[in-house]
Amino acid sequence: MGDTSIEDVVSKIQLRIHNLRLLLLERLTPLLRNQILHAIRLHSEALEQTNIKSYLADLDTVHEQVMEHWTKVYGNLTSRADLLQDMVLFQQFLTAKLLEDYTQTPCKCNDFGVVLVMILDAVKDGHQKATGYYQTRMVYPLEEMMLDRDHVEKKLRTAAAGQAGGDVQPLIDRCDWSTLAATLMSDRELALKLNERALDGFTFEIMRATVLRKIDKIKSKYFAELSHPSTFTISARAREMSARQASNNTNQMSSPAPPTTAPSNTSPSSETHPFGKGFGFAWSIYNTLTGLKHRSTPASSSADWDETTSLIKLEKTE
Repeated sequence: MGDTSIEDVVSKIQLRIHNLRLLLLERLTPLLRNQILHAIRLHSEALEQTNIKSYLADLDTVHEQVMEHWTKVYGNLTSRADLLQDMVLFQQFLTAKLLEDYTQTPCKCNDFGVVLVMILDAVKDGHQKATGYYQTRMVYPLEEMMLDRDHVEKKLRTAAAGQAGGDVQPLIDRCDWSTLAATLMSDRELALKLNERALDGFTFEIMRATVLRKIDKIKSKYFAELSHPSTFTISARAREMSARQASNNTNQMSSPAPPTTAPSNTSPSSETHPFGKGFGFAWSIYNTLTGLKHRSTPASSSADWDETTSLIKLEKTE
């Protein structure tokens, strides 16, 4: 580095900034776009430093991470098409699920969702083959979309279970205000992120406006203040509902219990319950419904970078 002139370093950084800005014209995944914007910011800040050469090694690392992430997302035609397909399927399912939760528009869990739930259960049971597909079909696309995987999994499970009326109204009926608060905040974030145009032809302006309006209406109806899932104050209406429910529960407890009868053996057997047949059944459905060949499992998309890092915090190399 000692033989490199400041002019050469400046020229190198300027060229990188130029190329990175050109890449923003592409249809990027949200995660990759954030990483490129972060790299542009760090390189631009470096140009303002008097000791610019001392930052070059760290900037080289940042640039290499962008290149690796870009290659993983775009380097292979088949894997790129697979990723786009899964992102499309997640966008379609989650859009329909949010509309069901807030407008009572029925959402039928599609084949994609059903198979994912089967794979989730197989992963829980320790099937290694399922774990590979879980990484490919769920972890990878949701990381690139920057969506909360736990929240998405909950929506998949309730949709697959066929819970009528969506996820929100049952929480209100049970006066489960803490879960309702967490759901409203997670769904708001989900609706906003789904609207990011990561893919051509998939815009969700109408869905976003409708869902956000409904979320705000429910929030104002049942919460006097809601800034965090664990920090909220319920409204007078919600307090009245909770009081009525507590009174009803007390009355039910004081009433004589009905006579009990021996439970009949009506639980579904492993032959009738689709999940009871094990992973082999889910795997055959997976291949039948998707028609996709086995894909290699990509590494985690979590690149070694932090978008909150400022240039000053980078380790200087003398």
